[in-house]
Amino acid sequence: MKSIQHLLWGLFALTVLVQSCEDPWSKHIAVNDEALAGNLLDNLKKNPQLSRFAQLLQQTGYDKVIASSKSYTVWAPVNAAIDALDPDLLADEAYVKKLVEFHLADQAYFANKIPQDSTVRLPTLGGKALNMTANHVDGVIPVDKDIYGANGVLHVLPVCLTPKPNAWEQLQAVDGHGSQLKTFLESLYALQFDVEQSTQIGVNPDGLPVYDSVFTLQNVFLNQVANLEDEMGEYTFFVVSDEVFQREQQRLSRFFVDSTAELSVYHARWNAVKDLVIAGNVPVGALNAPQYSLVDSVLIQVKPANVIASYAVSNGTVHLVNDYPYAFETKIKPIIVEGEAPEEVRDGRGFSVRTRLNPDGQVFYDLLIQNHGVNGMWVRYFPRLYSGRYRVYWRVIRDADLGLVPAADAEDLVHFPMKVTWGEDPLTAPGTDGFGYRPAPVINNGNGTFSPDYSEHLLGELTVDRYGLFSLYLVGNTTTANGTNTLLLDYLRLEPIY
Repeated sequence: MKSIQHLLWGLFALTVLVQSCEDPWSKHIAVNDEALAGNLLDNLKKNPQLSRFAQLLQQTGYDKVIASSKSYTVWAPVNAAIDALDPDLLADEAYVKKLVEFHLADQAYFANKIPQDSTVRLPTLGGKALNMTANHVDGVIPVDKDIYGANGVLHVLPVCLTPKPNAWEQLQAVDGHGSQLKTFLESLYALQFDVEQSTQIGVNPDGLPVYDSVFTLQNVFLNQVANLEDEMGEYTFFVVSDEVFQREQQRLSRFFVDSTAELSVYHARWNAVKDLVIAGNVPVGALNAPQYSLVDSVLIQVKPANVIASYAVSNGTVHLVNDYPYAFETKIKPIIVEGEAPEEVRDGRGFSVRTRLNPDGQVFYDLLIQNHGVNGMWVRYFPRLYSGRYRVYWRVIRDADLGLVPAADAEDLVHFPMKVTWGEDPLTAPGTDGFGYRPAPVINNGNGTFSPDYSEHLLGELTVDRYGLFSLYLVGNTTTANGTNTLLLDYLRLEPIY
């Protein structure tokens, strides 16, 4: 009898224990099931404050999109926000479609997954991008957020998000400022080969791909400087006044003299505008800090006082400026010609590239051609030079064969004179003496020993009449005797004379 009683009490206790464990877990499961039972459209419809946005979704067909199995993020403005919009705009189907698309994004983006002090740039369904942080989206603080559903997440906003023009679109909308800049940039559209839209249809005899060659209208500035139409990028774009545009063209013109006046003007204008973009979004208040242009790292010295208007755009900021100061020496920079990278070597001969160390331990590379047995051996370089005058320096590091030979009483090294010259033919063309022959620099220690000279040495001044590619030569000694006709060069530096 006692055994039966003990068994009954045991079953009762087990039942109580199971019930006490099941109830909280069941409630937890029920909450999750309720949250995940509906898709985004279902959850949106449950909130009466979002009924107006639900109507716009249905009107544009996006109700079916966010009810699908794909994951989406919805930023839904409350009814009062939509009622505050201009009725004429809400009657425009194209506007409503863009408005709705700007509040939807592929994938689920949860605010609580974004680290504090971080910003995530997100593409919306309409192609425009917006910035989202843990606390706001495009500067708007949600009234509710991270409401998850079966196919994504819903955030509730007190106002509508406003699609902004991108930087390129804002340029087109600017009126009364920067008209000459705008005209020049719009002139840069041209038909260009589009490899992404072209299909490879074979290969040529050299093994290179052959395409069906689709050409599309593209803008050189957008391709080579910054794609200001790119919604996922962030840029700061300066729109200069006509007065500044003309002044910069004139200031740069002497460095870009070409074969025709038309080409000269084009080069000057291009170089005036290519440094008007900074990477990232730099508001007017941050312009006191040093800024560098996107393309050539020109030091931009624009200050807030130079800005007459600023526009927050979808991919950064556009500043209208009445001046555009910059460090001139960072735009018209010295030209460095690396010795180890010649365009051509006489008779197609080879050359050696040495790896050396500066006294401070920094690695550098230089060119060495020796034991070649050629009278007047040369290498050619083909830098692009500004028109104008230069001071030309070379650095030649002779760090071998520094002993006095062959006689014990010799007072100097056996040298291998070289010269830097220019022209079509470094040996026979008129005026090819260049800077004249001179030995590789060394330091005479005064006690019969010599050390490498790691400094630059001025060769002389060079005048270039025309902007463009320019032939420079390093020419060896006029002898076939090895040891006295070596070629050695770290670099040439051409410093513009402003």
